[in-house]
Amino acid sequence: MDTPKVESEAVSENKLQEESMDVNDDEKIDTDQTKEDEIPVENFSSENFKIELQNLPKYYGMGQIKKLINNKLNLNANKLKPCGPRYMFVCFRSNEDKEKALSVLDGFVFKGNKLKAVGAKAASDPYKAKKALPTIVDTRPIEERICEAVCPYAKLSYEEQLGKKLEDIVTVVKRIGSEISRSNPDFAPLVRKRVSLYGTVAQIQEFIRSPVIRGYRNKCEFSIGYMNTETQTEQTEDSSTTANKELDFEKSLSASVGFRLATYKQGSVEVVSLSSLDNPEDVLPHISPSMIKVGILLEQFVRASNVLPYNSLTNNGNWRSVMLRSSEENKQLMTVVVLDPKGLAPSQISQIRSDLITFFKEGAGESCKITNLFLHLSPAKKTQGVVDPAPELLYGDPVIVENLFNLSFSVSPQAFFQVNTKGAEMLYSCVGDLADAGEKCTLVDVCCGTGTIGLCLASRVKKVIGVELVPEAVRDARKNAENNKVSNCSFFAGRAENILYDVLKDIDSAEIVAVVDPPRAGLHHKALGAIRNNTRIKRLVYVSCDAKAAVKNFVDLCRPASKTAKGDPFFPVKIVPVDLFPHTRGYELVLLFERVSAQQIEHLLSNNAATEADVPEEDDPSKPDEGPL
Repeated sequence: MDTPKVESEAVSENKLQEESMDVNDDEKIDTDQTKEDEIPVENFSSENFKIELQNLPKYYGMGQIKKLINNKLNLNANKLKPCGPRYMFVCFRSNEDKEKALSVLDGFVFKGNKLKAVGAKAASDPYKAKKALPTIVDTRPIEERICEAVCPYAKLSYEEQLGKKLEDIVTVVKRIGSEISRSNPDFAPLVRKRVSLYGTVAQIQEFIRSPVIRGYRNKCEFSIGYMNTETQTEQTEDSSTTANKELDFEKSLSASVGFRLATYKQGSVEVVSLSSLDNPEDVLPHISPSMIKVGILLEQFVRASNVLPYNSLTNNGNWRSVMLRSSEENKQLMTVVVLDPKGLAPSQISQIRSDLITFFKEGAGESCKITNLFLHLSPAKKTQGVVDPAPELLYGDPVIVENLFNLSFSVSPQAFFQVNTKGAEMLYSCVGDLADAGEKCTLVDVCCGTGTIGLCLASRVKKVIGVELVPEAVRDARKNAENNKVSNCSFFAGRAENILYDVLKDIDSAEIVAVVDPPRAGLHHKALGAIRNNTRIKRLVYVSCDAKAAVKNFVDLCRPASKTAKGDPFFPVKIVPVDLFPHTRGYELVLLFERVSAQQIEHLLSNNAATEADVPEEDDPSKPDEGPL
C-alpha cells in the first residue's frame, strides 16, 4: 500500500524522526509571547488556540465528534486530542475560531451530555523544554551514536539480532493471547491450552531470514540540515551533566546530509553528515555504498548552492531531504531532492533545477550514475487543504523497474514497495503458503498498494481483487497487471472501510481468502468489520509491520458474534516472523487467522493439540537442538 508503512524498517527511523519533528514543529510555542493574535503566520501553532471540552459522553466515536464540530457546527477545528475518558483538547487556527468554539460548545448537549468548554493553556515547546534541562554528556564517537539511532543491532551477529527480535515477538504474542481471552471468554480455555503447548496463543514458526544482510535497502531517505562543528555543551559544576546551549546556526554549524541523532521532542535537530563518518558503509551496513556516495556528494552541492538547509527552529532555509530508490538488477538509481520553495523566486528555483541536472550529468555527481532525477517542491509547513505537488522529473524515466519472482513492477517516487527486494519474495511466498488459496478461490488484497502481493499470488487463484486508498497506486497496480499479462486481477481505489462491503458482496466465488497488509497503525475498524461480517471469508492472512500497534485489530477479529460482528470469530492459528530489516529492530509478522465455531472449540479442547495442523513434531534425539531460530 502507498503509505509510509515501510518506515517500520529502521533507516526509516530517521524518516520517522523527521516526520515527528515536523509534527512537533507545527506545535511549537513561543513561550515569551503575550498576545495570541500577534503570532506570526510562519510560527503558527494550533496549540496557541486550544480549548478543553469537558463532560463528554461515556461512549462516542471520534468520527462523531469530528462531524459535530466541523460539519454540523462549522467550527473549523484543526486538531482533536482525546486525553481522558470524559474530556479532550480541541485546537483551532485562530483566536477568532477559538472564541467562536467556546461560545457554541459551552452548554451544547451532545448525546444527552451538556458539554463544558473552557480555554486551555498551550503545551510547552518540547524542544525548548528539553534544552532547558541538564543532560548527561555523551562522549561516545559519533559513529557509535548514529549507529544506535539508526541501526541499533548492527554490532550484533545475525543470530543475536534474530534472538532479540524473537524475544520482542514472544512478548507481543503473549499479550495478544491475554487480550483475546479477555475479549472472548469462549476462547479462554483454548488460549490456555495453546499456551500450555507452545508458550503462546499460536505457535511461532521459525524466523524467515533475509537473503541479503548488507546494503539490502532499495529505498533510503537522508535528511538535509546542520551538523555542529563545535562543542554544544559546557561542563557544569556536576561533571556528570551539562547545560544545553542553543546552537548558533551562523557560526558553529555547517550544512550536512545524513541522519538525525534524535527527534525534536528529544531536544535535537542536528543532522550527522555521512561525510563525517569513518567507513560509513560499516557504520550503516543496511545502506548500499552507492546511496551513501550520493548523500556525500549532494552535501557538496548543497554547501555550494547559496541556499540554506531548512531549520525547524527558525522556519528558515529550503533544502529538506533527499530520497533514493534503486533497482540493483536493472542498474537504476532514482534521486528525489526535496526543497521547500518558501522565499525562493521562480528564477532561483529554475537555477536550482539547472544546477542539479548539470551536477549529476556533468559535475562531481556524474560518478553516482543517477538514472532518474526529480525535484520535489514540498513546504515544510503544510497549509490545510493544500496538497503537495508531485515530484518534478528533471531527467530520466518517471519510474524504475523492480523484479519479484518472474514479474516486473514499475516503482514511482511516492509508490510503496518493500525496501528489501529479495526479502519481499520470501515474505510473499510465506503469505501465499499461509493463504493456501486454490484455483477456485478469490483472493482479496486489502491495502494492496501497487498490487505486488496480489500479482505475485495471482497464478495460484481464480481471481484477485485489490483495494487501495491511493488512486495513483491503483493506476500503477493496473499497469503492472497489464505489463505482466496478468488478466485475473481487478483493483479498486477508495478507503477500504468505505468500499469493501460492496466489493465483497459482488464476489461470486464460494471461497474467499483475505490478505491484509495495512499501514503501521493497522486497519480501520470499519474495514475490519467488513471482513469479519463476510462469512464466506474463512481464512485471513494479516501482514503487520508493527504488531504492537495492530493488537486491537487482532483482538477485534476474535470477538464473539454480535450485531456488529457476524459469524464465527477468527482465531490465530499460525504466526510467522519474517526479517526484512537486518541491523534494526524491525520485522514483519505474518499471522494466519481462521474462523472457529463453538463445536470446533469443543473438538480442539478434547484433542491433544489445538489444531490438527499445529501438532508439534516428535523430538528426534538424533538431531541437535538448534534452538528457536
